[in-house]
Amino acid sequence: MKVFFKNSNFRLFATGSFLSSAGDVLFYLAFMTYASNLKNYSLAISLIAISEAIPKFFTLFGGYLADKTRDKFKSIFNLALVRCILYTIVGLLLTTKMSDWNLVMCIALANFISDTFGTYSSGLVTPLIVAILGKENYAEGSGFANGMSQTISMLARFAGASMLLFMSYSSLAFINAATFLIAGILFALVGKRVNTQKLPLPKSNKLNFFQTLKTSKAKQSFNHDFYLSFA
Repeated sequence: MKVFFKNSNFRLFATGSFLSSAGDVLFYLAFMTYASNLKNYSLAISLIAISEAIPKFFTLFGGYLADKTRDKFKSIFNLALVRCILYTIVGLLLTTKMSDWNLVMCIALANFISDTFGTYSSGLVTPLIVAILGKENYAEGSGFANGMSQTISMLARFAGASMLLFMSYSSLAFINAATFLIAGILFALVGKRVNTQKLPLPKSNKLNFFQTLKTSKAKQSFNHDFYLSFA
């Protein structure tokens, strides 16, 4: 927690991550509630579940692309901006007279694209935290960020349930878009500061996908053996 209050760059960067996570949870809850009110709600909920589940299979490849990315701060800003645009479009669609099932299909597609970009964005977070904090403070900063992210996601569920009582689905979509916009601005601000302060940025990965996978497995095996030697 100390590193959060002491390092302003990390504080801004972590806040951006928290906002995007909270917005995602808010809208997911709203989308599920919307789908549950349809006649064939089981099919609608299944589509939502699929749009949420499939992107998780791209996590490994998203991490590989993140390692290959040269300008990581610019990329994470662009991803936040694209996700903002996606949910702005969703908010606009929810204000139209489009049929319920067409809306569900469009929102599920937008959600799928957003979550796929999210796997890439998540891969960018770790090396950027290292760049901001340095390796010596990374463990503390990463642990704090993960713990706070879980807490904020839980609180967002309660907030989302309450907000559905007096806000429309389109309003929640616009709120989600706004969280990504603010997060993107914070990411860009931190990136500008890091460049100005000339902090060492992480280098891009030069290995291909399969070489990276092999190296990653070797590291995991080493860490596992190292742990067992002290168990």
